[in-house]
Parts: sequence; structure tokens; C-alpha cells
Amino acid sequence: MLNSTIRRAIGRSFALLSFSLLAACGGGGGGGGDPSYAVDLSPKPLTARWTDAMVVLEPVSGTAVFDKAPTGTVYPVVVMDAPNFVSETVAVRQISGTTYEVDLTPKSSLSVGVHTGTLTLKLCKDPQCNAVYALTGGSLPYELTVSAAMAVSLTINGVPVPDGRGGQLTAREDDVLTVDISSGDTIELSSHAEVDWVASTNNQVNNSITVLSSTPTSWRAVISGPPNAKDLSVLAIPKDTNQRSAQYSFFIQ
Repeated sequence: MLNSTIRRAIGRSFALLSFSLLAACGGGGGGGGDPSYAVDLSPKPLTARWTDAMVVLEPVSGTAVFDKAPTGTVYPVVVMDAPNFVSETVAVRQISGTTYEVDLTPKSSLSVGVHTGTLTLKLCKDPQCNAVYALTGGSLPYELTVSAAMAVSLTINGVPVPDGRGGQLTAREDDVLTVDISSGDTIELSSHAEVDWVASTNNQVNNSITVLSSTPTSWRAVISGPPNAKDLSVLAIPKDTNQRSAQYSFFIQ
């Protein structure tokens, strides 16, 4: 039987060892009449997606289905090829006699981008994994995607606009922020995530938006119009389709 009750302690100790030592552990065991096992790990790949604004992440789950129930005392160990998961939170649950579920929590501190690798399941004969049982199918690829969060900050005439809480005014997903300006002000928007910018005067002929520069993360323009002109807007549409837009609407005083 799998000794899942001490699984978390095992995972923690292995995370502290060097990767070369972990790799060296994989060659032994399986001889001398010891049982051998096959396992089907899913899903392939194990995936998770989040934005870098998230501090606490939910665990992702993988399923291990063995060809037969392990006999005797077996210590399952999940070997990580890179420190992309929080090893202290690894948990194993038995679903049935041959099926187990493993929870792993990605590290929220991972940089923006796609982090890929492989998790390897080992069935160890002892808590230190000095010897292992032969196991086929124990590799599970993973893909962790970290996106830059939607956060569009506003500067007018070179001065950051305060948000009233000690920071800079910032529009996030689904925000529509209305800001009072003067005709001829230079508006600068800076986005943490890459976006497409859509500026509109809403077909008001006396209003104008003259774009001075535009990149996926910055936009600069002069907005002009008569007093009380409204609904001059700039929409930031994230290139990451899993996120939603943010918008500024300007009212000319």
C-alpha cells in the first residue's frame, strides 16, 4: 500500500536535495523479484494559468492510475525538475485501490511567461528513497502560464494622476474611469500587460485625439475639445484573451 500519510514530509525533504541527486535515485530498485508497476498520469500536460497580480494560488490536481494496487509499504515521491511548485503543499489522496490524486500548488512568484517541465513520480522503498520500485509511465509534463495583469496607469502633462490612496490612478479589468481634463492636455497611459489601444471621440466633430506615440504597453496623445465635451475615450484591450479590457473616459472642463 502507498504510505500517503507522510507524503508531505517526503516531498519537502526531496525538494531540498540537488536535482542531480534526485536524478541518480531513479536507476535503482525493481530487481530481485520486487514488484514492478505501471501508472497512467493525467492530465497531460498538467496546466495552470494566472496573472502576476495573484498572491495566493489554488492547487492543480493530477491523477495517478496504477495497473495494480501497490503492496507492502511504498513511499510515493513527486520529483520536480525545477522549483516551480510549492513543495511543502504537495498532498496525495487515495481515490480507490489503484487511483490516487496529487495536489500541487504553483509558485505565485513565477515570472511572466510560460514555464514548462516534467514532474516524475517515484515509488520508493524507504522514506529517503534509497531504492525504488520499477515504474513505467511516471512522467507528467506541465505547463504554467503567468500573464501580466491588466493595470493601466494615467499621467497628465507629465504628472502621475493620484488615486487618493497614495498611489497612481490605475484602471484594471472592467474598469471605466472618468477623468476631468483641460483641452490640449497630453495624456499618457502605461499598461502592465500588452494591449491594443482604441481611442474614440464618439463622432464629435469638435473633439480631437492626436496620437503622439503608441506601443503595446504605452500610449500618448493630446486630447482637445470645447468645454463640457465628454465621452472621449481610450480603451485598452488585452492581447491575452483570458483578461478583460480597461477604459478611460475624459471630460473636458
